Amino acid sequence: MENQNNLPEFTNEETLEYIDEIKELERLFDLRYKADMQAIERWHKAGNDELVWPDHADLVIWLLEQLEKAEKEKVHFRNKLRTEEMNYWYLQQRFEQEQLK
Repeated sequence: MENQNNLPEFTNEETLEYIDEIKELERLFDLRYKADMQAIERWHKAGNDELVWPDHADLVIWLLEQLEKAEKEKVHFRNKLRTEEMNYWYLQQRFEQEQLK
């Protein structure tokens, strides 16, 4: 149904549904905006020009590269920790053997 101004009329229920939809879209926009700003801040801290904002696709690629690099570092440090644990265990065994003599 339309009113005199040729604008559609909505029931209270429809109006509340539209308000809920608008709130959800605003929430999603704010979430995306906040995530983008955090990613751009990381990009700048990594030494990129602070006057330049990267294209979204370039930013996603850069973030994926950072993730891959971090995962490789995690594996490296995990392996290093295992080596240190093995060295500690070996030294502990030698110490205990020396104590028994």
